Amino acid sequence: MNRRMLRLIASIPFALSIGTSANANTVFCVNSFASLQAALTTSQADGDDDYIYVTAGTYALSTGLTFASNEGHNLLLVGGFDPGCNDPHAGETILDGQHAVRPLYVGMGSGNLLIQRLTFAAGFSSNTGGGLIAANNAGNVAVMYSQFAGNRSAGIAGALYATSASGTVFLFGNLAYANRGDQVGGFVASQDVGEGYVANNTLVANTSDNPAVSGGLVAIGNAHFRISNNIVWNNAQSGGSDFGTQSAHSRRSNDIGVVAPGSTPDVLLGEQSVEPQFVTCGVFCIDFDLARTSPMVDAGSDAAVAELGSNFVDLAFRPRTIDPHVDIGAYENDTIFDDGFDP
Repeated sequence: MNRRMLRLIASIPFALSIGTSANANTVFCVNSFASLQAALTTSQADGDDDYIYVTAGTYALSTGLTFASNEGHNLLLVGGFDPGCNDPHAGETILDGQHAVRPLYVGMGSGNLLIQRLTFAAGFSSNTGGGLIAANNAGNVAVMYSQFAGNRSAGIAGALYATSASGTVFLFGNLAYANRGDQVGGFVASQDVGEGYVANNTLVANTSDNPAVSGGLVAIGNAHFRISNNIVWNNAQSGGSDFGTQSAHSRRSNDIGVVAPGSTPDVLLGEQSVEPQFVTCGVFCIDFDLARTSPMVDAGSDAAVAELGSNFVDLAFRPRTIDPHVDIGAYENDTIFDDGFDP
């Protein structure tokens, strides 16, 4: 692996330790549905830690991509690469479910899972996880720097269902917009032991068909969740909520529209419930970068990011902390050179 790859792997949170395993590893560079599914299928039983790099482009899916394995090996699945898989900044990798299929299902018995820099769009599931199911029994699950747009689930979690029975669930720096679920339109994080981490995500305009269930973000299970620096806004139906959990949790420096009754944290610091003020970019443009006047700028918890490791960036590859403090949400703004003119 070249130095760029090593820097990419170094951004993985401490809990995963992918890239430092003593196992052998196999690297795939794929550029089509067929080659991506072939890499996933091979990785299920090759006895190695597997690194699957996916080139930028739109992958129109007539069947959903799947990975199911009980091997005790790690899987790293990363999009955004150039044709030679040397540059991870080449553009978006869009897995398009065409409103017919769930773009990706990953089920693991153990080993650690990292999904990074993928866009899950127009997915559909008649059950759970319209965009992505990332499930592990004994290993960790991390979904980072990914986007979810226009996915639909007739069951739980329109965008993402991330779960681990005895590992750590880690959701960092993701965007979910306009996803819909029968129960929860955005993200469901499920974990049964230890600490789960949900940090610096932006969840906007996701919808739960059942207003008694939160539309944006739900944490479930017997673990304790650290929920920090997230924007969870405009996901609530009339009489509904944006965020809800009956699980033990702390909330630090989030911006949440409506919190469901009974979602009582053991720690509550710096929480806001105000319009995030995203950039205005035109009639046909949707941009969740923060306006320079946004109350999210410099309002995040630095400690929440520091406890997870180093080398983090935002969804646009900018440093995670540009000004004195981290911003709330998936994007980091630069006010140091503010000239008084918003984009």
